[in-house]
Amino acid sequence: MSDFNFDLLKELSTITIQAYEESKNLKNEISYKELNDIVTSTDKYIDDRIIEFISHKFPEHSIYSEENGENLLLFNIAL
Repeated sequence: MSDFNFDLLKELSTITIQAYEESKNLKNEISYKELNDIVTSTDKYIDDRIIEFISHKFPEHSIYSEENGENLLLFNIAL
């Protein structure tokens, strides 16, 4: 396993534990992407942290994620 993959896995475990702990104290807001496809604020938080982590290592790459779609800001493209 590459160093980046290992570091990403360590970071994901930390992020997931933090999100779980924070969610116990906060109201977890729920929204809908589609009729039967819910998204919680915790889902979005974790998705954002993953994108942030990957972007530091690969700033020139675009990222397509489940909760945010394509992250065009990495290419400095105004939406």
